Amino acid sequence: MKTHLAIGVVLLDLLVCVPCHAEQAHRLILADGRIVTVDKVTLAPEGILARLHDREEFYTWTDLEPYTAYHHLGRQLGKGPEAHLKLAEHCIGRGLVREAFSELDRAQALLPEAKARIDKLRKQYETSVRSGARVIIGPDLHADDKPLEEVLAEQRTRGEVTGKLLGVTVATLESKHFIIHTTFDEADRDSLTALAERLHQRFSRTFAVKSSKEFAWTGKVVIYAFARREQFTDFSERAHSFRGTAAGAYFRAAGKQAELVVPRNGTREHFEQDLTHEATHLFLHFYRRTGRIPNWLHEGLAQSVEFKAFPKCPARTDAVTRISQDLSRKGLMKLRDLIDQDRPTAASDLVGYAYAWSFVDYLLEKRRTQLIRFIRELKDGTDLDKAAGKAFGVGLTELEPSWIAHVRKTN
Repeated sequence: MKTHLAIGVVLLDLLVCVPCHAEQAHRLILADGRIVTVDKVTLAPEGILARLHDREEFYTWTDLEPYTAYHHLGRQLGKGPEAHLKLAEHCIGRGLVREAFSELDRAQALLPEAKARIDKLRKQYETSVRSGARVIIGPDLHADDKPLEEVLAEQRTRGEVTGKLLGVTVATLESKHFIIHTTFDEADRDSLTALAERLHQRFSRTFAVKSSKEFAWTGKVVIYAFARREQFTDFSERAHSFRGTAAGAYFRAAGKQAELVVPRNGTREHFEQDLTHEATHLFLHFYRRTGRIPNWLHEGLAQSVEFKAFPKCPARTDAVTRISQDLSRKGLMKLRDLIDQDRPTAASDLVGYAYAWSFVDYLLEKRRTQLIRFIRELKDGTDLDKAAGKAFGVGLTELEPSWIAHVRKTN
């Protein structure tokens, strides 16, 4: 997530859920675009009971971002014909048009004798679409098992669909790891694939990634690069059913498919800065297996990579100033507070962002090999404290003296 002018948002399907069973989780995306960090979730017929750091909250399916709700509701209902019909009804009501028709197709395949009933629903849904329902552009959550070439072929078509949806010209570029759909003019778009591949190489080099198979996405990473901010906000609302007006950029993890959505918010350098930040989030999310990373580590790493690439950016200046002032006046925040509260807790938590960056940057600079093992342990399902013990030999809070000494030396 980006703070200041460019607030980024992560749209994740992170929770592996089954009916009435609690699972480890990290973040839920709400319908208003807020991100809620959760420890555990329990699915109920009406929604999700989430255990936060200091309380429990119940979120109905309509409280959740449509695509996220669809994913978790599908896990709860299962794969029977009636489950697919219920999912279709949910999807058409939330603007997930393609998914609604896909669920009808699955129901009919499982229950051919219900063809008349399903055809009636199909006509009702077609009427709903003509009356203004949204069209979702992106992967089918049931497509993970399709052949690679079929997945790539669908990913390549999203540019044409985007162009028709927005009424603009969209060019499609492709490289080893990326498919980029962009409204940039020819002069500006020529370097986009090279930029994306450099970001991939930087992350791979930092974390000793030896093969693309270490990333858990299917197909390639799809990037939407918009030359104008209004194209971005129009797309986020109409294509992803997400309010992009408060976001500077975001990445979207739909099943095992990965998407980055980034507008040009000002200068070309600003665009590259936003892309660097969100790409780091995406790479970390999909590294080895999806999810399982706390927010302080996610945001700290994204900022660390961003600030190294853009050392004079205002966000870095602000973070350095906050840390330096605390160091000289009242002392630094306790690591236990950063970790237990999983800060930053919101886009407005600039102090949380600053400390997440400071601590993770220290780990990256002074304990990179241990940090890599820590992340791999988390990805393998090891809990936070045990992962820290295995990787660092001590608990995270016991790193506080060496972190403070690093801050004193570098500020």
